[in-house]
Amino acid sequence: MEGKKIHIKFWLIPVLLFPLCRATAQDIHFSTIHASPLFLNPAMTGVINARGRGIAIARSQWQLNDSGYQSLLSSADTRLYKGLSGNDDFGLGLQVTTDRAGDLQLSTTEAAFSVAYLKALNRQGDHLVSFGLKYALIQQRLDLNDLKVFQPDPFFEDPDFVPVFRYFDLSLGLGWFYPVDRRNNLYLGAALFHLNSQTLSFERNRTQIIPGAYQYRKYVIHGGGTFNLKSGLDLLPSMVIAKQGPHYEMNVGAYLRLSKGRGMNINNDLALYAGLWGKVASPGLNFQRDAIIAAFRVDYLNFQTSLAFDLTISGYAVASKGFGGPEFSLIYLLEAPSRKKSRVSCPAF
Repeated sequence: MEGKKIHIKFWLIPVLLFPLCRATAQDIHFSTIHASPLFLNPAMTGVINARGRGIAIARSQWQLNDSGYQSLLSSADTRLYKGLSGNDDFGLGLQVTTDRAGDLQLSTTEAAFSVAYLKALNRQGDHLVSFGLKYALIQQRLDLNDLKVFQPDPFFEDPDFVPVFRYFDLSLGLGWFYPVDRRNNLYLGAALFHLNSQTLSFERNRTQIIPGAYQYRKYVIHGGGTFNLKSGLDLLPSMVIAKQGPHYEMNVGAYLRLSKGRGMNINNDLALYAGLWGKVASPGLNFQRDAIIAAFRVDYLNFQTSLAFDLTISGYAVASKGFGGPEFSLIYLLEAPSRKKSRVSCPAF
């Protein structure tokens, strides 16, 4: 069957493309904070109680409105257990993300390499600070295959128009991880994305910046921890505060984890989670409610599987009928050598 065609008049093209230009200035996001550590902060690279970690995330949003958004992430990172001194370690990671938005399939693909240095602050190597760097190649593409106009449009016939452009991107991050005791820990982090901000445009030799097409730097502060409530029951709170250009977003909530403990008839290799987060956002500091995020997670052996769903509670809920989007994630942990297990202790995410 022939793909769907979009019929529009030539004078609607700038109106149609303007939201896309604005979209290029904002990053994609994922709701499952614990499932996207490298995406959240390059300083989280290698912060694991394992030799390696593989992650896959699929997110779909606002499918009731045209084509909506589809986002995919895959990443892999490892802890080398070899630093410059003592119990220091290096973390290395690779990450690929892709996002498609709207009927014109505006796509953004990023391939990134990240490295982190994990500096131990005690002899056990479980109290540490990390310094991370991410270097990425980003491509944005506008798919015109489903676009059909009634007459030729000068925007697309202009020799300076290009449906694809690429650029390099640099981001930095810091992290602090503190073990309160054997069952409780804290962590804090901060990251700066798009250090070399770009002007994003589908036109060559553009001298005038289109409003919203400038790639704003993104500032992120995040934190959380694990707090034991009683045997077999833990609380894992987390929060993320992000600012990109005039836009702010805050996501706060917690997982409740049920695992093997006194009176708990649960397999030693199994842990069950249920969580709830609230998200507020605004163009400025006048925060308004945006979404409620419900999440469920199962850890079994080396696998961590989670399913999250956004319920829109902003003014957009009328158009989206309250549905935000489902998000599925899968994490696999490659076990560390046994001689390292007694020394390495990182936060449980």
